[in-house]
Amino acid sequence: MPQRGFSNQIGLILEPVARGLGFAVLPRFTRLVFARPAEIAVATDNVELVDTIWLIHRAEWPLSARAQQALRWLSSNM
Repeated sequence: MPQRGFSNQIGLILEPVARGLGFAVLPRFTRLVFARPAEIAVATDNVELVDTIWLIHRAEWPLSARAQQALRWLSSNM
């Protein structure tokens, strides 16, 4: 019987994985903050993962100062 679950609490996502009930693709820090990181196997293949970050906002609303600062930081570090 097919089963699946859902959790949006990052602290709970790895619990089923630690019990051998599935897998997850998550940022590295997630494993580091899990209570039992030794129970999680990490698959590595030395392939760099790259993703595009999109900044989307309503055209009629100006960007907040915080968003402008984040955009400057991202632009200078790319």
